[in-house]
Amino acid sequence: MQNISDLFEGVEDPRTSHDLYDMLFIGLMTIICGGEGCSDMAVFGREKESFLRSFLKLDYGIPSHDAFSDLFNSIDPKGLQTAVLHLVGGWQDYFGNDVMLIDGKALRRLCSMLERRGLEETGTSHPIREWVR
Repeated sequence: MQNISDLFEGVEDPRTSHDLYDMLFIGLMTIICGGEGCSDMAVFGREKESFLRSFLKLDYGIPSHDAFSDLFNSIDPKGLQTAVLHLVGGWQDYFGNDVMLIDGKALRRLCSMLERRGLEETGTSHPIREWVR
């Protein structure tokens, strides 16, 4: 696996506080885990801080939702797009065709529906509809 800074090569940092690579990594992990915005990124960072500190600098602590918002409002979108496409291309090279895509939101709705109908108890195994490419 590449260094975190290598993943986002070409993305210029318009700010001076929190480390760019720390913020982009937390942002990416938040989105992968189902987060949807800057507030979710700040919450994810706080919830996973001890884990994130094992490999990120976090010299100024976990960025706030305002810090994430400021970053994404000022960052060059083309540079970020290029970096993310490079990263995803690297994942495809690494995993090949052994990738399973699971729709988590559909799964949550299915589980809720089964629980409401008394067909599935909370905490038990749930059916998973998977798409394999």
